[in-house]
Amino acid sequence: MEDEKILNGKLVAKKIKEDLKIQVDELKKEGIFPKLAVIMIRR
Repeated sequence: MEDEKILNGKLVAKKIKEDLKIQVDELKKEGIFPKLAVIMIRR
């Protein structure tokens, strides 16, 4: 397994958060405010 790499989870998380912040800021400029929602469906 020569392609194995150890990821720095904190560094990866930081990069993802930075990228998301840029994307969210661009959406907010267009009047779109992203939100998270949970929808529970019962049977």
